[in-house]
Amino acid sequence: MTRYALTDHESVEIITATAQELLVEVRYLPGTTPPPLHSHPSQTERFEVLDGTLAVTIGSEERLLLPGQELEIPAGTVHRMWNPDQVQTLARWSTTPAMRTESWFSRISGLHERHATGLLDLAVAAREYRDVFVPAVRPAFLAGPAMATLAAIGRMLGRGKA
Repeated sequence: MTRYALTDHESVEIITATAQELLVEVRYLPGTTPPPLHSHPSQTERFEVLDGTLAVTIGSEERLLLPGQELEIPAGTVHRMWNPDQVQTLARWSTTPAMRTESWFSRISGLHERHATGLLDLAVAAREYRDVFVPAVRPAFLAGPAMATLAAIGRMLGRGKA
């Protein structure tokens, strides 16, 4: 099975990958900090906690998911997930349709391996994969122009390549 390290504290292992669904097991190491808020324009995500605790911000609501609990995040909904506890969290995560999500994971993992995770690196990657990942920049009307500008600067400087 393919495993991608997305950050120092988060990794995904591919269980199944079809055009309809990408199913992974995600591991969050202890004590992670909340990642940036983001959304997926055309994809629904479903999480089921298998072990540990998963903190979730969805829209303006925060909650904790415990083993056996599930959550569906509709397409376009701003959210983020992390492990607030001192023990590992394991969850099953489904993305439908899969689209280019596995390729996105591969790109982020490659950047992480190269320690190329600065703002310009991530802006280049996020701009290229905006069909599957959109950072929640506020105010919202600046999101597109801000990401396009940062990505253009990053590309000119040769950043964001995995």
